[in-house]
Amino acid sequence: MKCLLQRLFRWLWPAKAEPENSNLFRVRRVDDEPKTIEDRLVYVVGEPGHEWEAVLRCPCGCGDVIKLNLLRFEKRPTWHVVANPGNKATLIPSVWRKTGCLSHFIVSWGEIRWCP
Repeated sequence: MKCLLQRLFRWLWPAKAEPENSNLFRVRRVDDEPKTIEDRLVYVVGEPGHEWEAVLRCPCGCGDVIKLNLLRFEKRPTWHVVANPGNKATLIPSVWRKTGCLSHFIVSWGEIRWCP
């Protein structure tokens, strides 16, 4: 009975596929910091298990490159990057720029949430 209900549910409410040109932020793991930073990508720089930096382009549109420390015990502040299913990026905690555009935002499951 449970299997039948699951099939009925999937038939009535199919999962929505994400469009190819999705505006979600994705994680890309790299050994060294890339020379060009693409929009909507969070580059995690380092070796697996020993990442030291996250690099992304500011989502406000100012074009600035943001570099975030991932080394927990070296220097503060420090961030943590999670690659959710589909490589959707989550950054913990929020990013609050103290220079430039002064943006304050959260990246959660690839989506930007602006902080007041």
